[in-house]
Amino acid sequence: PPDIINALCRRYMELENVTLWSGLLMYGFDFLKREYKGHINYVTTFYGPVERLFAGEGNTENFSFHFSNADKATLGLAPFNAMLCEVSPPDDKGFMSFEPTGTYHNSIMCENAEKVIVQVNEQTPYIYGFENVIHVSEFDYIVESSHPLPRPG
Repeated sequence: PPDIINALCRRYMELENVTLWSGLLMYGFDFLKREYKGHINYVTTFYGPVERLFAGEGNTENFSFHFSNADKATLGLAPFNAMLCEVSPPDDKGFMSFEPTGTYHNSIMCENAEKVIVQVNEQTPYIYGFENVIHVSEFDYIVESSHPLPRPG
């Protein structure tokens, strides 16, 4: 959720040893810069183009695992207390869809996080399915936003 992450980045000097986990970033967030290390640290589960671009900054740690073991890595090896995710606006039953890339393990992350913070982006499409939705009753905080989804290239 870029607006939530950018808000954290603006306050990085107030933070100490916050670790963000993600995979295949779509934005070149400020926390990837060397001056954020020790305040906001970053661990990636997929070393994509954005991570490679900022590799020389020294604030990107790679955590590799086989994709079929995502659930084990999520629950057993990657400690977390909050889940931040972007979702679609709710449907008429109050369900919001995780963004197109959030379908492979966001559900299990939300189930196990102490706090779930969602950013509702009116431009995020609703993706139908079983484990890629969250009900409005299942999160702790909400941020509303409207921004285009990132495009490759």
